Amino acid sequence: MNMKGIAMKHWPHAPLHRFDEKGTYMVTGATLHKVHFLKKEKEIEMLHDLLLELAEYYSWKLEAWAVFVNHHHFIAISPETPENLEKFITHLHSASARELNSLHGTPRRKIWHQFWDTQLTYRASYLASTL
Repeated sequence: MNMKGIAMKHWPHAPLHRFDEKGTYMVTGATLHKVHFLKKEKEIEMLHDLLLELAEYYSWKLEAWAVFVNHHHFIAISPETPENLEKFITHLHSASARELNSLHGTPRRKIWHQFWDTQLTYRASYLASTL
């Protein structure tokens, strides 16, 4: 609701992020326009290593993950307070973008578009996501 009591509609072009429950989440991050910014093995390794480092820093326990040329996925168990997931992803995307732009000589170029998350609440959805 807004200040006048009128129901606010969620913006349809951006994913809604709700991190109010402890649990297991699946996250996908995508590059802008699906551009293959991570073309070299060392670039993929950089994002991979940064993902592992920041997951530990933000106390998210990774269960499965994959890094590709234009997106990444991971499944992780939240800490007691899962509200820091957005901060974790923002940190991952901003640090990796700075590193990629430094490697490519393209300062301040936008790399990441957005991310999507889903809390896996059913055992079947967890198994389908990890197999």
